[in-house]
Amino acid sequence: MSAVFLKIMNMSITAGWLILTVILGRLLLKRAPKWIRCILWGMVAIRLICPVSFGSIFSLIPSSETIPENIAARQEPAINSGIAIVNDMVNPVIAESFTKASADSTNSLQSVVPVAATVWICGVVIMLAYALISFMKLKKEVSVCVPVGKCILSCDEVKSPFILGVLRPTIYVPSSVCEETLDLMIRHEKAHLQHHDHLWKPLAYLLLAVYWFNPLCWIAYILFGRDLEMACDERVVQNMDKAELVAYSQALLDCSLLRRKIAVCPLGFGEVGVKERVKGILNYKKPAFLVILCAIIFCIVTGVCLMTDPFSQKENPVAQTDEIDVASLRKKYPEYFDLSTGKGLELYVWEMAQGDYRCGLMSGTNRDKDFEELISLKGASIEEMKAILSTYDIDEDSIIIIPWQNPLSSYLPEWSIQKEGESYNTFENRQHEFCDKIRQMLS
Repeated sequence: MSAVFLKIMNMSITAGWLILTVILGRLLLKRAPKWIRCILWGMVAIRLICPVSFGSIFSLIPSSETIPENIAARQEPAINSGIAIVNDMVNPVIAESFTKASADSTNSLQSVVPVAATVWICGVVIMLAYALISFMKLKKEVSVCVPVGKCILSCDEVKSPFILGVLRPTIYVPSSVCEETLDLMIRHEKAHLQHHDHLWKPLAYLLLAVYWFNPLCWIAYILFGRDLEMACDERVVQNMDKAELVAYSQALLDCSLLRRKIAVCPLGFGEVGVKERVKGILNYKKPAFLVILCAIIFCIVTGVCLMTDPFSQKENPVAQTDEIDVASLRKKYPEYFDLSTGKGLELYVWEMAQGDYRCGLMSGTNRDKDFEELISLKGASIEEMKAILSTYDIDEDSIIIIPWQNPLSSYLPEWSIQKEGESYNTFENRQHEFCDKIRQMLS
């Protein structure tokens, strides 16, 4: 569950950049058709749903994995936001709070992450329970009603029209409005049904339930609801004359004054942002072709730049790490510098968790190392060891990579276990493949 939680966190961060862009786009595209905004929110939904994304050289996402998957197992946990100033501000705090005191101590994040994952799950359950209870409560309130049309029910408890239901959506209308106003209300709700808005709104709430911890997702949900209503208004009023526009606006104002109870139900359509909607209706003009073209180009550029991940980061994650200061490494690992290279260098590699490699360096010798020597090796990361090795003038073949199972690590890597029925040669070849993989990461 912790791995799923960290994945959700990273997806939330990457989607956050897209949400900010869409919010900016709403300001830039005021004259564009409102369905353009809905397309942009659809991109946000895709970003929040899909766990994987294509790599692109045009991507503007700083980092596709801000929180490393193995951060809880690292000796020195740190994030990689892709923004140096953010890393410089956050990582020292993380290091001070969660860095292991010694090789045999545990990273406190190993207990913090599972607790955070549990809190996240509790939040999701509460959000879904709220939706279900609201739905059932509203369903009970409108249980006494009469049909006035196909999938249209009139009810005394309804003060303003709304749609209820996902698989079998039904329009509920008040029984105390005049026929002209009721017709305008029904046209609005039917426009929602024609474009399947009764599916998109619950989907948006479901995503909000999953990403409830992200304030940007709450903002996105609220703005999406407004844009959905404004897009529906445009579909209804595009062929109306001035008198009909005034009547439609008055109907919206009447609905807003009634403060209907549907507002508590996330599966119902509320008349939100009435002031902005009325202003847009009364000033409605068909968008010029150039405005529509610019809006479409904005959507395409946004999709290419913010729905894809940094290409280089996917191909070579090691190369994306911040440049390591060799001077600071000398203070941290003085025993790994200025070693004799007469017989090469021996690089011991072990794993603290899957994909979390630690390295120790010694001068090459013809003798076996005793346990005390090996256990005293400080665990440098692959990035740190790469920087340390760059200070030596030595051929790659003279660096002997030795896979080692550190007894202080509870993780058993695959290369250290001989599978049942596996020949020793096959087992040895897997160890060689592991060494080649490490050598490639250090190159």
